[in-house]
Amino acid sequence: MNKLQLSSLATSIITEIKFGAPLARNAKHVKRDYKRSVGLSANASNFQVLEAIGETYDLNNLTEEFEAKLTRYGLVRIAGAVLIAPVEA
Repeated sequence: MNKLQLSSLATSIITEIKFGAPLARNAKHVKRDYKRSVGLSANASNFQVLEAIGETYDLNNLTEEFEAKLTRYGLVRIAGAVLIAPVEA
């Protein structure tokens, strides 16, 4: 996958986590293909897929870009794990 496809997949997974629905109808197929390409199991959670996408960003020296995307949507990355950030009142 190229950078644009990976970014789109990450955004789709984040919106699925936050709002319950992916951005596109074919998101399941793209996510399935990505899971196969990186060796994740077919029933890997969205958080596990996001962690794998984060590792791909890390390998390509784009860590700051990935973390900015997570922060934009209210997620945080701690020790390689993606977590939902607490909402401040």
